[in-house]
Amino acid sequence: MSPTSNYDGYPLQPRPQPSLTLLIWDGKRRQTFPLTGNFYTIGRDIEADIRLFSKGVSRYHASLIWLNRQYYIVDGDADGHASTNGLLVNGQAVKESYLELGDIISFCQDTYAKLMSEPTASGHHQTPEPQVLIESSLANPIDQSTATPETYSLSETHHSDLFQIFPDLVLKLDLNGHILAFNRATDPALAVISYNCLGQSISECFPINFVIKLFKYGQLASRSQKDQSFESSLYTDEQLVHCEVRLLIIPGSHLIVIIRNITERKLLEQKLLQEAAHDSLTGLPNRSLFIKKVTQSVNLKRTRPSYHFAILFIDLDRFKVINDSLGHLTGDQFLIEISIRLKSDLRPQDTIARLGGDEFAILLHDIQTVEMAVEVAERLQKELAKPLWLDSHEIFPSASIGIAFSEVVYESVEEIIRDADIAMYQAKAAGRSRYAVFDHTLDTRSLSFLQLDSSLKRAIERQEFVLYYQPIFELQTQRIIGLEALVRWQHPEEGLLKPEHFLQQAEETGLMVAIGQWALQESCSQLGKWETLFSPDFNIIISVNVSKRQFSDPALIDSLKALIETHKFNTSNFKLEIAEGTLMGNVALSKTVLDQLNDLGIKVLVDDFGTGYSSLSHLDDFPIDALKIDQSFIQSMDKDSTNTGFTIIQSIIGLAHNLGVEVIAEGIECARHVAWLKTLHCDYGQGFYFGEPIPAEQVIPLVEAELAAWQPRP
Repeated sequence: MSPTSNYDGYPLQPRPQPSLTLLIWDGKRRQTFPLTGNFYTIGRDIEADIRLFSKGVSRYHASLIWLNRQYYIVDGDADGHASTNGLLVNGQAVKESYLELGDIISFCQDTYAKLMSEPTASGHHQTPEPQVLIESSLANPIDQSTATPETYSLSETHHSDLFQIFPDLVLKLDLNGHILAFNRATDPALAVISYNCLGQSISECFPINFVIKLFKYGQLASRSQKDQSFESSLYTDEQLVHCEVRLLIIPGSHLIVIIRNITERKLLEQKLLQEAAHDSLTGLPNRSLFIKKVTQSVNLKRTRPSYHFAILFIDLDRFKVINDSLGHLTGDQFLIEISIRLKSDLRPQDTIARLGGDEFAILLHDIQTVEMAVEVAERLQKELAKPLWLDSHEIFPSASIGIAFSEVVYESVEEIIRDADIAMYQAKAAGRSRYAVFDHTLDTRSLSFLQLDSSLKRAIERQEFVLYYQPIFELQTQRIIGLEALVRWQHPEEGLLKPEHFLQQAEETGLMVAIGQWALQESCSQLGKWETLFSPDFNIIISVNVSKRQFSDPALIDSLKALIETHKFNTSNFKLEIAEGTLMGNVALSKTVLDQLNDLGIKVLVDDFGTGYSSLSHLDDFPIDALKIDQSFIQSMDKDSTNTGFTIIQSIIGLAHNLGVEVIAEGIECARHVAWLKTLHCDYGQGFYFGEPIPAEQVIPLVEAELAAWQPRP
């Protein structure tokens, strides 16, 4: 078949056309660009085929492609990203358009082009020679003089056995983009395409974006002489098919295109990306995706000062009470319902995320004033305040909201989220269901509190806490009878921190429950190991401090039951230390909890005894094993010339012994303290005089030495 012959009335080679030229006005520049190829990129990028220089032109502003014997222009790059200022053809905004001779294409205010026809030197017009896309061949050329529809099917020519079972669609194109041969893909989605391919131009079988990509990567393959590949999407029979397209490089004059259906893989990737960027419980964006969104707003603010946005940091009030009293399943459902309420009251362009636990954050995109953010906060609180029925319980939700507005240019995402978080703490301090707007006076007052709180949360998640053990000695024999477990924070930057650096804030914010639970778990585990190691001679008591919030936690008793079952330790070797103030805060509750502990075989030490509460009258009512005299009384014996401290200690010891309660003195720092306490018949003591707290690994040699010292001599 001759180069101008037709198949089904469609010309496989282009008819003669005039030579075409693009006359370009680019600011003050004027250039003439001969069009002799199939595909061109147009833009400001240095690698663009037709390079423009005006700042109003995008890096890849448009693509020009030879289709159906005309040039076709498409706005944006080959990946579908639109140009900044758009595209005009003859004054009309277009996304894509065929070009006629004389058409004027405008890229921006001072850059435009005109499609021109120029005669050759002989006075005749020439057909533009298409630029070689790729030089490759996978099959022998078809004899077009005897071609039939079946001739074009690879499956029915040279590769019958192979391509009958080949799922991919394989196309053989000439240099003008006409399909010369193809296989009958066994993949059903791709087979629909192959049935429509006979003798057609590639542009008649595939969407324009696909064709542009094909030409782009074909051009890259031709220049580099390396195989190329890209991914694209096709609609076949109203079904979206994700494809991987490979262009093979084999010396010759044809282009081999292999199209593979990767829909299942892409759907799986999308699912994994969705899961990685979204909260599994609520389906909302998670912290990672939220930070990406805020990063975009922070960067946009730097380049466009008139742009404003706001962050709303939301913390639900009393969520822990709901979660603990109604159960975790109800708590999860509560969070889901809250997320639905929050999301329903926002604009489509805004972003809401669950940061974790009961914390949510909202990015209000492109707002003009902080008052607009306040209006949103008020509207959200009104929506949240509506009663919610869960598991036959009526719940009245509320939230504390902190607002940070982009009135200043933030250097980082962390700064504006931190400011919103600080404002939220300010709102929470003022009472429930309130909001506060960040201002710089909050920063100095609250930043250290916030940073410590965040660090504590991370420490719990990363298990940065460790237990140290301080020996308790029998004063008369100097024998070790117990070890008090003390929490230390192995801070990644500040080193080992003692409790006075963090416990008060942990108690105020409720984090002490989690820290205390960890301490119980760790000490019970350690006790079980030591009992096994030293069995049957280990009879040293491990005592663990229980905070006020932890003592009143309804889950405490069940937690201890589980620990006893898990670690199989002797409960007679385990005691809890509870501060006198905690016990006296709610006498009825204290008696109930102490009775439950007694039923488990766990004894209780009253810590910090004598620090101001009138609890002497309750000693007989509480099932306690011992009390610890606060170290302030011990240290006062060195300073008190009137012996008042000595008298108080003597009275406490006498009363305790009369009630059958043993006494431990804290804060012993010298031999003189030991001598005085012996004369008062104090049972036990601890302090730096006997030894500082030590890590768990140093307890074993200490116990070994203790057991060896007290073994009977043969």
